[in-house]
Amino acid sequence: MYPSDPLKMRVLANIVRAMAAKRVLEIGCGLGHSALWLAEAAGPGGSVETVDRFPEHAELAEGFAKEAALVSRVKVLTGDSDAVLSGLRGPYDFVHDDGLVRSQAPALPAGSGASPGGWRPRDVQLVPACTVDGGGAEHGLE
Repeated sequence: MYPSDPLKMRVLANIVRAMAAKRVLEIGCGLGHSALWLAEAAGPGGSVETVDRFPEHAELAEGFAKEAALVSRVKVLTGDSDAVLSGLRGPYDFVHDDGLVRSQAPALPAGSGASPGGWRPRDVQLVPACTVDGGGAEHGLE
């Protein structure tokens, strides 16, 4: 668990702004710093749902969101990523993967819009316009 790289987050925040993304999903909450960048970029009508499996991370992230006066725009979800992700309903305007996809297949269906063949864990770092339908469809990984 490390703070997000400021350069990376400036780039991602600018993408969120340029897309006018209002609903953002982040996989891998950590300290919650990246969720704050994304929530600020999404603007007053935007929201970020961020997922972490460790309750202590979620508690820290919620505290930082409160300190930054962004608690109304950041929702921290705690639990195993497959369980949490399978219960979410899209669409999301922007998805930031901060760890899950690099290590395992996400619990998102192939029809999520991530790529023509479904999710590609080796290639996907962030995915605009992803739909999470909560279904149990296969991932279509190559």
